[in-house]
Amino acid sequence: MYKVLLVDDEYLEREALKIILHEELEGIMVVGEASTGRKAVELCETQNPDMIFMDIRMPGMDGLEATEIIKSRYREKIIIILTAYDDFRYAQKAIKAGADDYILKPARPADLAEAVKKHKKLKESIKEARVLNIDELIHQIHAEDYKSAKEKLKVVTHQLIRLYGEQQEQLKENAQMIVKKMLEACEHKGLKPMQHWDKGSSPLEGITLFTVKERLAQILDHVFEEIVHGKAVEDHKEIYAILNYIEKNIHRHITLEEAAEYVHLSSYYLSKLFKKELNINFIQYVTERRMERAKELLEHTNLPILNIALDLSYHEPNYFSKVFKKVVGMTPTEYRESKEKEKS
Repeated sequence: MYKVLLVDDEYLEREALKIILHEELEGIMVVGEASTGRKAVELCETQNPDMIFMDIRMPGMDGLEATEIIKSRYREKIIIILTAYDDFRYAQKAIKAGADDYILKPARPADLAEAVKKHKKLKESIKEARVLNIDELIHQIHAEDYKSAKEKLKVVTHQLIRLYGEQQEQLKENAQMIVKKMLEACEHKGLKPMQHWDKGSSPLEGITLFTVKERLAQILDHVFEEIVHGKAVEDHKEIYAILNYIEKNIHRHITLEEAAEYVHLSSYYLSKLFKKELNINFIQYVTERRMERAKELLEHTNLPILNIALDLSYHEPNYFSKVFKKVVGMTPTEYRESKEKEKS
């Protein structure tokens, strides 16, 4: 049941809203009514509504002030401002106060229904995705799959910034929750990845909207450095240890012999194991992963192609371009240009 709170100092306006919501929508429950902003704040705490229809002009605390207070405490609450004043300045103030939508009085039934459906669906999809993505991230840590864990962390971080980018404390709280779950997954294996962190400092100390992505990635690196160092591979699956080792050293020229030595296997056996488990040979896999990294750098940075080649231990830029074209199907320059066109 989707819970709605109605806030308007006019009794008849609230009654009209109840009739519209009842006739136009299913699964909606009006859990409270308020005639002032102060009462709306109180009911928000006791009734825990999912959505609030808020009038702007009310005696005492008005709708804009109530919206600011509620949003500062409960960012996830959906607040739809209702006003009879057809003035863009009020819309600006409402959005600045944190309102999610803005509807003019007298509100048409179709407008109200559309607003409820839109925000109800968005909230449910965000909540589902947030839980799913964190669960998938933790699953990849348990599976000791560094490549997939990095990809999942990017998704989680993007969503974290989108949800709480303007709320510093909530951003930090949720980042701490993600770190806590990552560390619990690692400690489950008997490892302590943060034991080598700078003494006397917290991994999330001073975290901001602009540093959260880098800081979470850094912590994930610490987790997998400990996994790689301890070779804590479940069920003796050496292939996972090798894949993690490759990801951690993708910038270097990694040989089959070096990787075999890392897991105490013969080069011949590791070669057979790689082919059996991944249906691709060792050199081909490493090359493709290096080209994937090159694609990321070409798309998301302005680094010259020469620098990207050197970063990936290709000391001959022409050879790097030749390998890139063979794997990707176009030259590095063509790839970068194609991505720039897509963005524009």
